[in-house]
Amino acid sequence: MYNIYLIGLMGSGKTAIGKILAKKIHRRFVDTDGKIEKEYNLPVAKIFANMGEAAFRDIETEVLRDLSKRKNRVVSTGGGAVLRKENIDLMRKSGKVIWLKRRPELILTGTRIHLRPLLAKDPNKIYDIAIEREPLYEAACDFVVINEGDKHKTVADILKKLRK
Repeated sequence: MYNIYLIGLMGSGKTAIGKILAKKIHRRFVDTDGKIEKEYNLPVAKIFANMGEAAFRDIETEVLRDLSKRKNRVVSTGGGAVLRKENIDLMRKSGKVIWLKRRPELILTGTRIHLRPLLAKDPNKIYDIAIEREPLYEAACDFVVINEGDKHKTVADILKKLRK
């Protein structure tokens, strides 16, 4: 059975919603950032700081390449996974890609927003990132689901669209 990939801005709820969705449909859940952190024994922010964004993106592509060979997963991707066409191709060929869309102003209310490497110095940079990435998310996804904060409603919306 195909994988389900959740894409979207950092803080859009991909991990939290992905865990609920995976449990509900009896699939394994994988968070690409979590997998990278475990493999390198460092938080993503430290990988960014020590190795740079380009090196992190290379690692992220390797993780997606590996996951694309597996089946029956719900995969929460990093917010920048869509920055590489290869990543989009890997996801599209091995599963359904769902853009979990959340307004930047709602993302900024998150308690862990300061832990995001690209927002650590200026959380309002989320607006620029949204403008840059939204066309990429739109082009990469099979469909969009809006996350306004109710995780269970968002999961229900995903399941409705998957059944179509």
